[in-house]
Amino acid sequence: MYIGILTESGKRVSDEDAFSCVCERIEYGTAEEKQMFLRLARESETFEQFAGALTEWWYSGNWIKKED
Repeated sequence: MYIGILTESGKRVSDEDAFSCVCERIEYGTAEEKQMFLRLARESETFEQFAGALTEWWYSGNWIKKED
């Protein structure tokens, strides 16, 4: 579970929904966010590696990871 803080305060995202939520947000995100998305995709050897890297990067900001 990811719990939002600061500008994301009040939001909660389950581990199962984390990747799809990132993809939805990046679709309408900044140019920098879209560039990072593409960079992570290029650097990843597998889809699973990409999904993990993208999720880790996105939720490293205004989010706290809470273990169930």
